[in-house]
Amino acid sequence: MGAIAMIVLFVAIQLAALGREYMALGELNYQVTRWATNPGNNGLKDSGGNAVNSPQCGDVASLIHGDSVSPYATVSKMATGYMGKLANAGVSCGTTPPTGGIAVAMACTAAGGSTTTSCAAQRAAGTGVQITLVMDTSTILFLGNSFLGVPFPKTLSSSHVMLTQ
Repeated sequence: MGAIAMIVLFVAIQLAALGREYMALGELNYQVTRWATNPGNNGLKDSGGNAVNSPQCGDVASLIHGDSVSPYATVSKMATGYMGKLANAGVSCGTTPPTGGIAVAMACTAAGGSTTTSCAAQRAAGTGVQITLVMDTSTILFLGNSFLGVPFPKTLSSSHVMLTQ
């Protein structure tokens, strides 16, 4: 009976760890999507008066990693705590995260929501920006990918959509 209780306890602790990281990933995703749609980042002009592109996937990855995001609005390091450890392991653009790291994907929808549009331009107000973060869970799975037939996810993902202001 004690062995069964220990098995249940270990699985419950593993699921709690995954849930904690999923919640943290969702909060990080909300913050970077909010930053990417900030009006201060979507109406910049260079010294010649030309429009500067709105933040791109690489800029979001740099923000998560804690690197410079000039000329955009600077913020204190987005990824702290465990998410900071993941960011240090690697942040890349795409849908497959580096081992122990985070992948960033970005898609944009034209104002009105009927067609997709390029994110590689200065975004007009009302443009939808969807950012998806995918996190590799290999560093938190202390029971492995499965334990006594109970599978655990190899990745966690979070997606947020906001309108450019």
